[in-house]
Parts: sequence; structure tokens; C-alpha cells
Amino acid sequence: MTWSELRGPVRAAVVGVNEHVAVRLAGELDMHALPVLVHTLPQVKTYAGRVALDLGRVTFCDSAGADALLAFSRHLSAEGRAVSVERAHSSVLRVLRMTGHIDQLDLERGSAPVVNGLAMRLHGELLRGFLIEALRLTGAPMGNAQLYDPDTGALRIVTQRGFREPFLTFFETVGDRESACGAAAEDRAPVFVEEVAASEIFLGTPALDVVLGADVRSVMSMPLASGDGGLIGVVSVHHTAPRLWTPDQRATLTRLAAAAQRAY
Repeated sequence: MTWSELRGPVRAAVVGVNEHVAVRLAGELDMHALPVLVHTLPQVKTYAGRVALDLGRVTFCDSAGADALLAFSRHLSAEGRAVSVERAHSSVLRVLRMTGHIDQLDLERGSAPVVNGLAMRLHGELLRGFLIEALRLTGAPMGNAQLYDPDTGALRIVTQRGFREPFLTFFETVGDRESACGAAAEDRAPVFVEEVAASEIFLGTPALDVVLGADVRSVMSMPLASGDGGLIGVVSVHHTAPRLWTPDQRATLTRLAAAAQRAY
């Protein structure tokens, strides 16, 4: 997937997905958003089917950004295309409500991941415990734990240490593999990134600037599974300098994850 050149604070990518096309947006939606969306139209029109506006990487939205989303949706609807909004973060949904646009847009369920309450609590406790132990074992100053929602296929942060905005909003939900945690979830395998700036996972993605801006230079992401093999979530720890993850560290963290799975 190829992201557009940075136009103001927002970037876009158009991706064909099964029987629909996704317009993925990243960054901040403001007065610059409409020209970026209009620029995607020729590529969008090369695909048939529903158009999904994927806002999973949007960290900010003001009224002008909300107006741009509505105008883009109305333009495509007038041409007979079904348009939906997916993976909008809570801060974006708040603006859409305040502007009154939320009732005029088709929001997919994925915009508000829901996990069974009891399962969320149990899984959250396991993830928090693993994060504490992983931080202790690696000496990392930063880390987070993300709960997996099987209904939406998204990860959502449930606890973290050492991070601030815009990192927390950008990674509020993750439903792709353009990050270490997303790749770990999709592959069901641990990911060890020794140098973020040189990693194929991050290069050319909006996530790279956000991660570097949070002073992250290396990361480890470990998926945690239940006893039946279902994904519970992903725990990641982050260092502020490039780091060689030693075989002993890799083996210890992998054993810890396996022990958590057996105990669950």
C-alpha cells in the first residue's frame, strides 16, 4: 500500500479490499482534508463496490475535517456509491456528534469495538500483568497492552506506560500490520524491531513519524493467546535507542507468553 505525499497534516491511501475500496486517512483532519480526499477520487473510481473511509489512523479532527468527510461521502453517494466510516477513534466521533454529522454518515460497527464485559476484564488483567513483567525483564521505559476484539479484528490499548499524545490516539485502535503490534497480531508471532527507522514494517507509513516522535527507536511486540489458541491481545515494550534483542531475551519473553497461555 502506498501513502500519498504529506499534504498539510493528513495523508491518504486507497486500497482495494475484497468487494469494496478503502480510503485510509492518517494524521489530522482539518481544512486540508477535503483537497486530499478529492485527490483520491480518480483512484477510488477505478474500483467498484462500497467505499469505506478508514479513520483508524486519524489523531485529530475539527469541524472543517468533519465537513470534509460529509462532503466526500455525499459526493460519492450522489454517484450511487455506498459509503461508510470505519474505525473512527473516540475523539473523532465526539466531533462528528458535535457537528451533527454523525447521523448523516454510515458508521460501521468497527468504529466502536465492543468486547464482552467479563472477557474484557479477564483479558485485560492478563495483559496488564504481562506488560509489567515484560517491562521489568527488558528494562524498557515505555510499553502498552492492547486487547483484541475478534468481532472487529482490531486491537485497542487497555493500559500503557510512558506514552502521551499523539501516540495514544494514533494507536488507540490498530487493525492493520503497519506497526509491530499489528504485524504480531496478524502473524500470531512475536515481532522484534531493533531499529524502527530502518524497519520494513514502518518505512513509508504514517506510523513511523508518530513512533519516532514518541522517542521510540526499538520495539518488541508479543501476541498473547488463550488456551484454545484464540488471540487475546498484544503486549509491546519500547526503548529510546536502537537495541539488539538477544536470543536470551527473545526466548524468555516467548516462554513467558507460553506460560500465560497455559495458565489462562
